[in-house]
Amino acid sequence: MSRVTTFLVGAACGGALVFTSLKYHVVRAGDGLDGIIFVRKLSAEFDDAYVDIRDFDAQEWNRHEALKSALTKANRSELIRTENSLMDNVFKPLRSNRSN
Repeated sequence: MSRVTTFLVGAACGGALVFTSLKYHVVRAGDGLDGIIFVRKLSAEFDDAYVDIRDFDAQEWNRHEALKSALTKANRSELIRTENSLMDNVFKPLRSNRSN
């Protein structure tokens, strides 16, 4: 490929990534490719372009209100944890210690 073609392909890929990050939340909700979902954003901003929600608790959801609203509008509210359960309080510190 010539330099001009390489530049144009790179510019097209970069433009596609910018468009995707402005229009969609890329949400990691589970393992593998089945756990990745695209949720349309309610406003065009770069906030929460990619979010891994597998270990989110209620406090973390309160910091991501735009994502919570977008998931609710997309009928994916089953992914939102509204309160911490007893099991979360017991096992979350154990999971974080295991990764260290």
